[in-house]
Amino acid sequence: MRFLLIIVACFLVVSCQKSAVDEGQSYDMIVEGGINTMYKEQYIQLKKLDGLKSNSGTIGISGATVRVTNGPNTIEFNDLGEGLYYGELFNLKDTVGNVFQLTITLNGKSYEAQDQLIPVIPIENAFLPVEKNNLNGKWGVKVSKHLFGMRTSNKWLIMPQKDFSEDDISSFRSPFSYSYRLGAPNVLNKI
Repeated sequence: MRFLLIIVACFLVVSCQKSAVDEGQSYDMIVEGGINTMYKEQYIQLKKLDGLKSNSGTIGISGATVRVTNGPNTIEFNDLGEGLYYGELFNLKDTVGNVFQLTITLNGKSYEAQDQLIPVIPIENAFLPVEKNNLNGKWGVKVSKHLFGMRTSNKWLIMPQKDFSEDDISSFRSPFSYSYRLGAPNVLNKI
């Protein structure tokens, strides 16, 4: 009986297969970019893993055709070299909620992805996780850059340069607006 258990155990160990991604699995490309509604200029970067380097760095992919469409509107991206592609944004009026289609053609293969431009929720109606702190007698507010997995974006607060009381910080009754150098995080929707 003991001998039979050893044989069965050996058989089970030998017949096991990896269920996770193979270490040797390769990917055709890495796509970085999105629609940034604050700027007319749009950028998408195409990369691939450099298998020749031991640290698995990336190298840019040139020679692809890159296009983003939304109904009759199209952004044709121009290859700037080293995997960077540039295009100009069309008028986004009435495109919130519509589907944007990314199409990349490289070496005879076509790759597609879809995403949706989600509406911005007014900051006074959105939950904004903030932390307040009193460092050296001055109040400050910390707003996380991104909270991934949320349906709506986080907002960036720009407050006037003045001293705030604890009540101001708690209730945000002081004048404010939201912005960020690259636009609100939801305008960087990945495609």
